[in-house]
Amino acid sequence: MSVIARQDQIKNNGNRFRTRVIHIGDLKIGGDHPLVIQSMTTSDTMEIDQTVAQTKQLADIGCEMVRITAPTVQDAEALKTIRDRLRADGYKIPLVADIHFLPAAAMIAADYVEKVRINPGNYADRKLFKTREYSDSEYHEELERIHEKFKPLVLKLKSLDRALRIGTNHGSLSDRIMNRFGDTPEGMVESSFEFAEICRRYDFHNFCFSMKASNVGVMTKAYRLLVEKQRERNWDYPIHLGVTEAGDGEDARIKSAIGIGTLLAEGIGDTIRVSLTEASVKEIPVAKAIAAKFPRDQELRSIGYSTVEDSKPVPSSVPEVWMRWNGLENLKQNLKQTDLRPDTIYMESLGEDLDEIHFLKTQLKVLWGKVIPKLAVKEDSSWTSDEKTRRRVVSAADYIIKSANSDLKGDPIFFVESIETLKSLENIQPSQIVFNWKASGESLDRVINASLEAGSAFVDLPLKAIMIDGLDSEEALRLSFGILQATRRRMSKTEYISCPSCGRTLFDLEETTAKIKSVTQHLKGVKIAIMGCIVNGPGEMADADFGYVGGAPGRVNLYVGKDCVDRNIISAEAPSKLIELIKTNGKWMEPASL
Repeated sequence: MSVIARQDQIKNNGNRFRTRVIHIGDLKIGGDHPLVIQSMTTSDTMEIDQTVAQTKQLADIGCEMVRITAPTVQDAEALKTIRDRLRADGYKIPLVADIHFLPAAAMIAADYVEKVRINPGNYADRKLFKTREYSDSEYHEELERIHEKFKPLVLKLKSLDRALRIGTNHGSLSDRIMNRFGDTPEGMVESSFEFAEICRRYDFHNFCFSMKASNVGVMTKAYRLLVEKQRERNWDYPIHLGVTEAGDGEDARIKSAIGIGTLLAEGIGDTIRVSLTEASVKEIPVAKAIAAKFPRDQELRSIGYSTVEDSKPVPSSVPEVWMRWNGLENLKQNLKQTDLRPDTIYMESLGEDLDEIHFLKTQLKVLWGKVIPKLAVKEDSSWTSDEKTRRRVVSAADYIIKSANSDLKGDPIFFVESIETLKSLENIQPSQIVFNWKASGESLDRVINASLEAGSAFVDLPLKAIMIDGLDSEEALRLSFGILQATRRRMSKTEYISCPSCGRTLFDLEETTAKIKSVTQHLKGVKIAIMGCIVNGPGEMADADFGYVGGAPGRVNLYVGKDCVDRNIISAEAPSKLIELIKTNGKWMEPASL
């Protein structure tokens, strides 16, 4: 069987997951309705003027739904004033109350907003990180306890004709779920379904799901599993997509485009949010750019994902970054201008460059090969010495090289330039494939296009290498390494897991993130979580080496993995304390030593 899933073995059968239509006020999502773009205010909800102003700004640039946090009963009550002010000024945009920990706040918010978002990991639970074995009867008792806490909200939402999002976060699964299912996509789906079953018990169906994670691989697996499990039950509830705690800058845009775009390409998703550690208005252009690539009536363009149980595991290796040869002087200049270095320089022919090979091979790995034109035939499965019959079982590679030196050990390398080409390859190992993306678009569009094409490929397949053409080498290398980092195929720099700000945030997230980056961005492969509050912090840091989490106003808690090792540090002292913690745990290196 091919390591690239055959289309008749893909569980989603190449069809969009067509969901029922639900309504959030006058706005409809699901079915054939266009993708809905949403965001969240970052102000303290009790700062009503700021919250109203931010909501207007978001609506004015094309946001179609705005979420506002309501961490307390007082915040929930403030939603009435916020809504009334917006409506008086002609803004009809639907509002969503974001609820964590406090069912009482949800009950109040339901009176004033079109939709309530609850987190099944903490709506009826306090996360204590306790290990406990549950018998079946004890587990059932826990579910009945959840039922009693959640039932009043379900009945109220139904009576008021409101909508609900059951929003699971990888970082805040309940102890009950963690002990039975672990910190897994299965646990995420099960957590949502516990609450969905209660909705269904009372014939309430105006709800949707989300399965957010900061790790793109976990996020895509969770959403795919959500669709599979919905299909098994003949459910069809809409799906909200997002990569949570994506961070800021280009890396966050790459990560968001890969996670959201991979799923949209597979026909999964009805509404999206790009979560940036930046002003929320900056999320909308990125979300629009992603959504524009996926009109609802377009043909699906995904690789697909194998769910064949007897398929053999694909060996994984660290992918390389290739750069096309552009002359010795250009190469020297390129390497001076950036700290990022390609693993391999690819030359299509030796030409007159033989005298330069010695220099190159002292600096970088060099491969050169004879290009064999695009194949669209199927003949024998071996390479022969006869040029006329040098063919392999392949539908259509964009081009193929046969090594002229010993580094490739005679194996052919298949270059592909698009997901469509990748889908057509048969009986070819990922270790033989170089994804050669041809740059297109301007600025942000280039980042989105590269992420949607090359990034989506690396989510599921351990390809040999990535090579980007059509850009100056600094941008090409930055994008290449960024894509591999976002898909966790290769860690080449510090990984930051930082949440978007909201009304719960206990410090200035943009400023703090920038400050921590300025002193830690040289720590290759170290993962640092910067979280504004404890809602997702400890859990989302399951994937991080160190955590910097708001614990109280003006105070920070520091973590190593999931363990809190220092509490209530004064915010001004916390960055230096973090550096001390990194040093104590042997992860520090001085910038000058790089």
